[in-house]
Order: sequence, then C-alpha cells, then structure tokens
Amino acid sequence: MSDTLYSITVAAEVEDSSVSGPESEPVVVHRDHDLTMIALAGGPQTLDYVSPLTSWHFPYAWKFTIPGADQETRIDVTTIVGTVDPPLPAGAGDAQARWYYFTEAAPLRSGPVLIEIPYTDDTLNPRLYTLASGIWTDVTANVDPSRRMISGKLPALGAVAIIDAPKSPLWWGVAAVLLLLIALILIAGRMRRATR
Repeated sequence: MSDTLYSITVAAEVEDSSVSGPESEPVVVHRDHDLTMIALAGGPQTLDYVSPLTSWHFPYAWKFTIPGADQETRIDVTTIVGTVDPPLPAGAGDAQARWYYFTEAAPLRSGPVLIEIPYTDDTLNPRLYTLASGIWTDVTANVDPSRRMISGKLPALGAVAIIDAPKSPLWWGVAAVLLLLIALILIAGRMRRATR
C-alpha cells in the first residue's frame, strides 16, 4: 500500500442565500502507510519512526514508547497541514503548520504513551499539546534544543500539536517587584510623616 495524500478545501453550505463566506484555507492530509510502525504482541516497547515529510530533521527518529499490545498492530501517523481543530486554548500560543494524528489498527494495552518528535527551528518556546476529551492539553515533559526534539506523555494515541508558546517577558516580573518596592517606600514615608 502506498502513501495517501489528500488536499481538501472546505466551504460551508449556508441555507440563507443572502449569506456567503470565503472558503477555508486548504488542508493537506498525509497518511504514511509505507513507513508505518509495527507494535509486536507483548509488553512495553519503544518504536522508531522517520517521517518522509521531515527530511530536514534527519537523522533523529521519532520515538514512541507504548504500554504494549495483546496482538501485533500497525500504528499509523497522519500529518495534517492546516489549522488545528478544535482551536487551541486562549493564550496557548501558535501551532506549527503541521500537526499529527496517531492511530493503532488494534487496541494497545492501557497506559500512557511517551513520544518524542521534532519541532521546527523557528519554534522558540516549544510545548507539546494533545487533544484529550476535546480540549488541547499541554503534556510537555522535555525539550532538547540541540536536537530540536520535544517529548511528552500522552494518555493514549491521538492528536498532537507542537505549539510555540508565548514566553512571559522577564521584565514583567522585574517591573512588578519594582512597583511593589516603590509602593512600600511611599507607604512607609507617609506613615513616618503621619507619626511626626
């Protein structure tokens, strides 16, 4: 079976002919069948995956540590190029252009799945999010800037996005401390004048 590549443009159908809207941006979906991972029957195991879409990241393989499988099963990687859906929580940051959906052909054993995947070099503050119960949740465990790899613990296989989270500027914290000190000095000065 060869790789399947779809390019989909979605346009909403509206009953009211006086209302119209633009089509969505194209969404590209790539399902990798040729380089799929095979989980063997048995206990916990670590699987490597090299995406044909991330040659810029060679030689580091993606890593998946699964809790095990009761039977041999295929784990597919679907890459989606487009806006994450549902939207990220407010203030989470910006998602990379590609996000991923991991599925297994037969159920894995119950337990968390540890993953390590690459992020792009224009991502300054990477965070790994997974879609759990319809909500994007930060599951970042480690960021390795020298290899541009990010890892996290997923409750199960599913949707994953790498987010460039906003950094809290250091000067905000410094400014807050300085303002507090100034306020304390002013209050102390007023109290001294009031006691004279």
